[in-house]
Amino acid sequence: MSQSPHSEQLVGRLEGIREILMAHHAAGRLLPSASKGGERETLLREFLTKVFPPPFRFGTGAIIDQSGQTSGQLDQCRLLLK
Repeated sequence: MSQSPHSEQLVGRLEGIREILMAHHAAGRLLPSASKGGERETLLREFLTKVFPPPFRFGTGAIIDQSGQTSGQLDQCRLLLK
């Protein structure tokens, strides 16, 4: 069974995105761990910001619940602003 033209376009687009992300990952393999992490966080945040519509925001930080409990650092947080 063949895919619809829209499915083929989507699969092609996603494969292209995967190739770009994997190339960035490979390019940073010789960097120190802290540099790798920061670079990858920035790349992913910029990518997600371009792909998701405006109500979504991405960033780093911690989550504090109602009782004041704090999570550890989160590299990527997704916020939906209403």
